[in-house]
Amino acid sequence: MNGREGLSSVAAALRRYRRFIVTSHVHPDGDAVGSVLAMGWILRQLRKEVRLLLPERVPAAYTFLPGQELIEVAGPAGPAEDAEGERPLWPAEAVVVVDCSDADRLGPVQKLLPPGAAVITVDHHLQNEFGEPRYVRTEAAATGELLYELIRELGLQLDCDTATCLYTALLTDTGSFRFANTTAETLHIAADLLHLGVSPSCVAEQVYDVRPLGALRLLAEALATLRVTPCGRVAWLEMDEGMLERHGVDASETEGIVNYARTIAGVKIGALFRGVGPSLTRVSWRSRPGYDVARLAGRFGGGGHVNAAGCDIPLPVPEAVKAGVAAALAAIREVDGS
Repeated sequence: MNGREGLSSVAAALRRYRRFIVTSHVHPDGDAVGSVLAMGWILRQLRKEVRLLLPERVPAAYTFLPGQELIEVAGPAGPAEDAEGERPLWPAEAVVVVDCSDADRLGPVQKLLPPGAAVITVDHHLQNEFGEPRYVRTEAAATGELLYELIRELGLQLDCDTATCLYTALLTDTGSFRFANTTAETLHIAADLLHLGVSPSCVAEQVYDVRPLGALRLLAEALATLRVTPCGRVAWLEMDEGMLERHGVDASETEGIVNYARTIAGVKIGALFRGVGPSLTRVSWRSRPGYDVARLAGRFGGGGHVNAAGCDIPLPVPEAVKAGVAAALAAIREVDGS
């Protein structure tokens, strides 16, 4: 269920069970981390037992968020696994999946989920594949927006810490309220969060203005690879496997680099092709309004939003670039007719 009935069904399910795991997608962004933390707060307010679990560690840009130290990481011999790395340590009755459209996007978390546990979903992505109970509203700017609605549905009183998590979710998924997904409702919610004590300048500084030196050197090397098709409608950047290691940063520092390709005048679709293995390339897509990169990513088994999506192409970077750029040009021709 995707409307008011879905919101009510999720609220009822949260009241029904006692032990929960809360999780989200691989390569967690501000909406994923903020939403996991906000859902954890909701469940604690309902006097539930809860563990927060992500496929990867919280990116440095979001370690300022209150409560992030409570998030466990799925991984070999990590705190979320038993000695064999196969079974969950904790028999949760329900799993809450936020900001994630399908089980494959949970990465290593999948094998840790208790068999038979109910799955509850709150999400704003297109083509969500999880069953009921769920609250999915694709016109929402961020999953954090839906959690704000859920908090009101449950009659809970937000505190400043959780408001900061929700504001970060909204800020990052709207590109600082610049993207087309920003609505009047989004801004009304953001204003309410500020009334609760959120400092927009402090959040923006932590998210955007505090970076390790290696991140800037990574950006410089990535920008040196910038290419544009002869027609000027597709631009892309490339990263090889060793770039992150050379500059001493992790994959979270690649977030946002793809936007440099999209900002070029005349470009309709921008991409970042990042090698993550000898025969696997991770692609981030960004587009201008009117060009659906979620559909484009879907051709390679990925997905996301209309103007921001991602996928994995099982090819080395050079071959993935050829396939991806050709697909992007075809997608543009479908819209423009030439």
